[in-house]
Amino acid sequence: ALLLLTGMIVLIRPQLSLSFFVGGLIHFFAALFFAMSVFHRSGIVSSQRFVRAFYRGEVVKFFVTALGFILAFNLLETPVAPALFAGFLLMMVLHTLTLACVSD
Repeated sequence: ALLLLTGMIVLIRPQLSLSFFVGGLIHFFAALFFAMSVFHRSGIVSSQRFVRAFYRGEVVKFFVTALGFILAFNLLETPVAPALFAGFLLMMVLHTLTLACVSD
């Protein structure tokens, strides 16, 4: 969905589409690092260790997200803030809906 919307926007305003795409990538990489830090071990673990890993994953996700936005605003030539946040929020919503559909 992110690639499709970015492709449609690129025809109108390339810088807007780049900001939108980067916003989606920020969420993607934050979620990826969260999953890697929580689920890096397989097998049965105690609930206390799992909760500790979950909190550690949330901290990692927060810092990856913050770092992503810092880099986006500093490295993009002319970032379009609403598009950047819209791409990020769209990925959040799609991620949540996907998890809701998979868990049913």
